[in-house]
Amino acid sequence: METSPAVPQAAFRPSLRLLQLHPESAARQFLAAVLAPFIATRAALLAVAWFSSWFPASFLPYGWGYPIANAPARGWAFVRWPLADFWGRWDTHWYLDIAQHGYRLLGPLATTQNNVAFFPLYPFLLSLLHALLPRSWQGPDSLFLVGVALSNVLTLAALWQLHELIREKWQDAIVARRAVFYLLLFPTAFFLGAVYSESLFLLLSVLFFRWAEQRRWLMAGGASMLLSLTRPTGVLLVLPLAWMLFDAGLNWRDWRDCRNLAALALAPIGLALHALHLAAITGDALALFHAQTPWHRGLVPPWRTLLHPNDFHPMMGPLEAVALALFAGMGLWLLRLRRDRAYGLFVLVSLLPILASGTFGSTTRFVVVLFPAFAALAAVTRSELAERMVVVPFAVVQALLALAWGRFHWVA
Repeated sequence: METSPAVPQAAFRPSLRLLQLHPESAARQFLAAVLAPFIATRAALLAVAWFSSWFPASFLPYGWGYPIANAPARGWAFVRWPLADFWGRWDTHWYLDIAQHGYRLLGPLATTQNNVAFFPLYPFLLSLLHALLPRSWQGPDSLFLVGVALSNVLTLAALWQLHELIREKWQDAIVARRAVFYLLLFPTAFFLGAVYSESLFLLLSVLFFRWAEQRRWLMAGGASMLLSLTRPTGVLLVLPLAWMLFDAGLNWRDWRDCRNLAALALAPIGLALHALHLAAITGDALALFHAQTPWHRGLVPPWRTLLHPNDFHPMMGPLEAVALALFAGMGLWLLRLRRDRAYGLFVLVSLLPILASGTFGSTTRFVVVLFPAFAALAAVTRSELAERMVVVPFAVVQALLALAWGRFHWVA
């Protein structure tokens, strides 16, 4: 039987040693491994947000035009409080638009950016929570602030579930803590606190794997269905689910085992229902795909994306290519052991839509939710030098990207 090499206790590095508490208490583990680094990174990002507010919106070269024309000039996009407004830029506008008005067409799908390009679950939750507020509190400002609170709560829950999943599966609390730490420091991890769907996707994907590991197949299938309503790559969870069902050695002659196959249909059903809903609104049966055209995304061979990508950003393009290579490498590393192959499969199949889209755009944001790669990275960085080689670049690049993001520049 294949086994994963154990990480010795001596591998616990100085950057994490301050977070170590007695392992017997779940509350202490949560405080040390999740809550403390979460609060520390949020505080650091708010410091960056405050610092960025002192710079003009055009202090960096290659700035792409911001969709809310007067926002850079006035210094805020959605609310007047800089430390809150920092969590909303770019696609935040589309999620808030869906939450307020539902899906609607502003022009032809092929030439006009429309909110039908975005998936419904996150803005639906946002709208639902906002509707629970007293009517006198409801409005654009409160909708945005509910979104900020929602994203951060979802992220905190996802990190705790991630810590528990890695600790239980790999039987290593050090790797679990380090994986959480790496994820929080990843260059685009600030999107997990923004009014974007990344936080929801991260939580649902971790729950998907926890339930699958517990052989609660229908619940895992239900999570994959919700994932397919959160981001287009959610439907791809059917592939690691199929592998885990096969690897579980189910007795296909037993109807009680066979009924678990229904879990495989839930993610495609979720995507199909969403596609039908958009078709009813737009009159286009393929609106789900055609809506991506104004963002310069389409179906192309992977080598076309690699060799001649569309809209290769002069600043972000190289970083996006490095992120793609890093996560592909970690996905392949996870494939080496049978017990980890579903996780490696999740990482690798999630990269395929990027390679088939014709552009590297937003790659660094798309990969932040591929949590198995952070577990793999935590397992292979056992020396103090190796850990620092991850922590320092991650933290520095995140600070720089957050600074640019705060000044209305596109970063992912």
